[in-house]
Amino acid sequence: MWFFGSELEQRWGSRFFLTYYLVCGIGAAILYCGGVAAFAAYSGGQAELYVSVVGASGALFGLMLAYGMVFGERMIYFFMLFPMKARYFVMLMGFIQLASLVSSSRRGGEVAYLAHLGGLVVGFFFLRF
Repeated sequence: MWFFGSELEQRWGSRFFLTYYLVCGIGAAILYCGGVAAFAAYSGGQAELYVSVVGASGALFGLMLAYGMVFGERMIYFFMLFPMKARYFVMLMGFIQLASLVSSSRRGGEVAYLAHLGGLVVGFFFLRF
């Protein structure tokens, strides 16, 4: 939140920053709930519907996406060792979340990968439109 959010808030102002953060968080939650409901309907299992999700990671992934779009040429040190541009860092993190979602077990190992991807998707569409 501090790493990506502080510069975005300075650039956008507090009102737009808060709006964007909340839209990403709520949008990620809606996409997660819709995806879990669709999976439960497809698979016939109901267990996934009773798993609660808590956290702001979808909104944080939205902030990460915005940072990559606004400050895409900035250098970020992946694992504090490997320098890469912010836009490539965001792409890599999105790919890791997608690969983790696809390769995880039904319950996802207690990580809401779909919410992370939802924050990226909602943030992208909010900034584009």
